[in-house]
Amino acid sequence: MFEIDVTVHSHKSKEGIYMVEEMLGWPYMTEFFGATQEELSEQFSYTPSNIVIDCSNATQVTIEEQWSGITENSNGYGNFMIASAEPGTLVNGVITFPKDGLTAKLVGLDREFPANSQGTFRIMLPGAEIVDYTLSAVYAGMKVSADGETASAVIDFTYGADVTNIRYVLVENELTEAETATLVAAIADGSAENINELQDFTVGGEKVSAEAVLPGPGTYTVVALPLDKAQKPVSGEASAASFYFPGIGGTSVPNDIAGSLYKVSAYPDAAAYVSEYPDYSSAVYEITGTEMKKIKTYFNKTSIIDNIEIQTGGLTLQDVVDKYGKELNADAMEELATTGKYWDIMINLTPGASYTLVVEATNNYGKKKLIVCEPFVTDIPPYTGELIIGKYGMSYAASAEDTFENVFEVIPTVGSNTEFFVKDFAVEDGTQWYATYDSAKSTLTMSGVQLGREDDGNLLGKFTEALTPDQSRGYGIFSFATEESEGSDPIVLTIDPASKQVSALTTDVEAPVADFTVGQIIGVLAAYYTDGTTITKQSGTTSAASAAKVQGVRTKIPFSSVRVPGHIGKSLDSRGLQMNTTFVRNSDNTNHGVRTLSVKTAKCEPLPKQIGRRADFKIRENLPVLK
Repeated sequence: MFEIDVTVHSHKSKEGIYMVEEMLGWPYMTEFFGATQEELSEQFSYTPSNIVIDCSNATQVTIEEQWSGITENSNGYGNFMIASAEPGTLVNGVITFPKDGLTAKLVGLDREFPANSQGTFRIMLPGAEIVDYTLSAVYAGMKVSADGETASAVIDFTYGADVTNIRYVLVENELTEAETATLVAAIADGSAENINELQDFTVGGEKVSAEAVLPGPGTYTVVALPLDKAQKPVSGEASAASFYFPGIGGTSVPNDIAGSLYKVSAYPDAAAYVSEYPDYSSAVYEITGTEMKKIKTYFNKTSIIDNIEIQTGGLTLQDVVDKYGKELNADAMEELATTGKYWDIMINLTPGASYTLVVEATNNYGKKKLIVCEPFVTDIPPYTGELIIGKYGMSYAASAEDTFENVFEVIPTVGSNTEFFVKDFAVEDGTQWYATYDSAKSTLTMSGVQLGREDDGNLLGKFTEALTPDQSRGYGIFSFATEESEGSDPIVLTIDPASKQVSALTTDVEAPVADFTVGQIIGVLAAYYTDGTTITKQSGTTSAASAAKVQGVRTKIPFSSVRVPGHIGKSLDSRGLQMNTTFVRNSDNTNHGVRTLSVKTAKCEPLPKQIGRRADFKIRENLPVLK
């Protein structure tokens, strides 16, 4: 963080309009880049430019898009434009914008980038004074007296450099926002009961602790206000925290939340729904627990949850629950409190797929707990056709050191003996491909359409999957029927006429990996199979290969080069994967609805596509499905 001196002008006739002279000029650039003006001049040029800031509404400060005066010349990025992405504020003569509240646009790339990533950008108008009255109050634990007769709660206060003291109140139970606001006002005007103020307070000390003897075990709330330089409470910096106090002989905060997934046919309470919601496309989820205040759930395919950071571009599972998790409504929470459990049915699931339920519980004492339930696999639909379904394996020894292995699965579709899904073909990443069986030709053909991405059409011959959170590397499935092929030919599997089992591959298949930072094909990912590769029926249920997303990229392969059409290799750049890949995508293409006892339905938002739930019981939002 650094500061530079600038000249600020106020508009003669328009209140709150300011102009900052050369706000992003050479003094700023040399500090920002840590280089001299001479060094920067090799890449950048600067034209004196002033920035206008609209503070006519002090709570909605804006910067309209305007040229910063900076031009990048070496890479053709051109002029750098600046604008506000979110409104800022003008408080006590200081203009600030929130984290990522500014944007910088590169005209040559026609792209915008977030700015102010640390939230430290500010402009101090003449006469402004920076003061720090921040305050945070947290429960730090319980302290028991030496004789073991009394216990006190320890509250830690962390405060800003200009705070002159702290006033606080402790109350039983957790307060609502409205109750907290009322108490803050009462502390500020001195009308609250039992106001405490710290003794021997040290200005600039940053942290201090206080002890309070409480009546006994239970939930409490501390509400605190800092005092300014005039010893007046600063309501805008109030801090409140609820906590569970166990008391003498008390135990730790209870949190007995648990979650499970069951077949509909195996869950007694769902007996009336077995015919409507079959086990191959539905599952019961059950949540149990006591003294719960809030429950959030997130339901998705196991392969996605196991690789959540890659699937979401860097989000943790907690991030995903925070962003996409759905909170149980009041009726559901009442049922849980009354009966000790809550259950419902997830519908429109993929047959033969593994799903995982994630539950985040906040109990009545303010403690959170995140649990990942045991994976659950949906059944395969009833099937009476002649094609033998199940797991198949194929391998190809490219050399003594390089053997490729793959276990894929042929899955039937409901009500058809000719339409199937082929799961995990070539790369075991959970993808399911549409496939058609032709008994006359003894073939099973994958057209290149994926379950959940039907609108994208044929995805063979395209880079469609990211290997890294920053999307700098990606891969796709390429299928070659001829030497002139571009990799988008249908994948044709031969069926043995006698056994009706998949027996061989008739196209060349590979999964090339591209590095988009250098614009090159760098190898293959777990998949290289040639025309004629033998395919055999597997008796086991466990895949012999590791998940594709965690396998290494093979860069030294025994053939001359990775077989990718020349025009694709020439067109690779840093934007290629974004153009060709849906990184966070849906797992199926149905519209999942939530229906109540009166058969009322609710349609989900188009993105992210969501998995539906049981038709009756409680009205609630569905869960997003990431792929």
